[in-house]
Amino acid sequence: MEKVDFLAFGAHPDDIECGIGGTIAKLTRLGYKVGLVDLTLGEMATNGTIEQRQDEAYKAMEILGASFRINLEIPDRGINLTPENIEKVVEILRKAQPKVIAAPYWVDRHPDHERAGSLVKEGFFSAGLNKVLPEIKPIKRPEKYLRYFLTISATPSFVVDVTEYYSIKKRAVLAHVSQFAHRPEFSQTFLNEGQFLGRIESRDLFFGAQIGKRYGEGFVLQELLELEHPLVLIK
Repeated sequence: MEKVDFLAFGAHPDDIECGIGGTIAKLTRLGYKVGLVDLTLGEMATNGTIEQRQDEAYKAMEILGASFRINLEIPDRGINLTPENIEKVVEILRKAQPKVIAAPYWVDRHPDHERAGSLVKEGFFSAGLNKVLPEIKPIKRPEKYLRYFLTISATPSFVVDVTEYYSIKKRAVLAHVSQFAHRPEFSQTFLNEGQFLGRIESRDLFFGAQIGKRYGEGFVLQELLELEHPLVLIK
């Protein structure tokens, strides 16, 4: 595992792409190093084997240009705030040393998304504690912890223009064939019945419209953002 500038967490192998695939594609094309962390293998999904889902996840990683993708193998539907799970997040944060991390927003249709954000927050805080995994150094927290949206949105703290990179996001999402493709061999689900991908795009169009762009991805900061002075807002 190498050091990265930005580290994204998702509960399942397709969450990161659906939420902030455009931002990740933008960051990697701008020369930043990005890592991806899936908390579970998504083994409870109606369609797709573990092996299929892992293959799809790595294809999506390559499309986005991320430096690595790691799965913590926490049981799907079992993302609990246990010391063991928190330490798994701490270990990743200490080894990758990201400046900024992102995980799902705290309100969502899927309980795993909500719990993923809570678990990452616990790990974020514990990463700065000397008595948690003291053998893994440096003992420090990332500088910022962001939340991104999946099935439920709210007012973002800021929006990233991802218009130029949106086709890459679409390719990365569609790399998860077992989840989003409507094929005879797959059972029909909420994800592949034809409207889910449209909902993702509608959300991103809405956020883009808020900043005068075509596509945008919204993020939430749980603390106030400090600025040196108002003129740093000017590009």
